[in-house]
Amino acid sequence: MKAFYTLLILLTPFFVISQEVGDFHQGGIVFYIDSSDHGLIIDTVYLESTFNWVSESPLQSNWGLHWVNNFNAVETFIGAGQFNTQNLIVDSNEHYAANLCFNSNNGGYSDWFLPSKDELWKIMLNISTIDSSISICGGDSILNNAFTWSSSQS
Repeated sequence: MKAFYTLLILLTPFFVISQEVGDFHQGGIVFYIDSSDHGLIIDTVYLESTFNWVSESPLQSNWGLHWVNNFNAVETFIGAGQFNTQNLIVDSNEHYAANLCFNSNNGGYSDWFLPSKDELWKIMLNISTIDSSISICGGDSILNNAFTWSSSQS
C-alpha cells in the first residue's frame, strides 16, 4: 500500500528530438523543454520513503541526513535538482528521499534525482497533461497524492 505523504518525484535530463510535454521518453514523461531542445523527465513510478514522518509534524519527513540547514541544497532554479540531490547524498542509508532517487533504476535509467522547487512548479503547471500520460503508461497518478518531494530546502 502506498503511503499518502511519501511520494517522490524523479527526474532525468535528456536531449529532445521532436519531443513534447507529455510524451513518453527515456523511461518517463517529458515535463519541461528549454529553448535549446533539452528537457526534463518525470518518472512514472513513485518511490516511497521508508523513514517515518517526523512525529511532531506529520507534514515533514527525513529528506536527507540534515533535512534542515543543508546549505548545499538550497538552489531552486530549473536545472538545480540534480545538483541539490548530489549534495544530499550523504551515506549509504537508502531511506532518505535523495538516496532513494539517486539509487533508482526505474525505466531502465539510473540518473534520477529530486526536482528543484522550480522544476516541481513546471510539473504542476502541466499536471493534467503529465498525469494523463503517466496513467496511459500504467504509472502512479500525481493527482491522487497531495505532497511531493523537492531537492530545494527552501
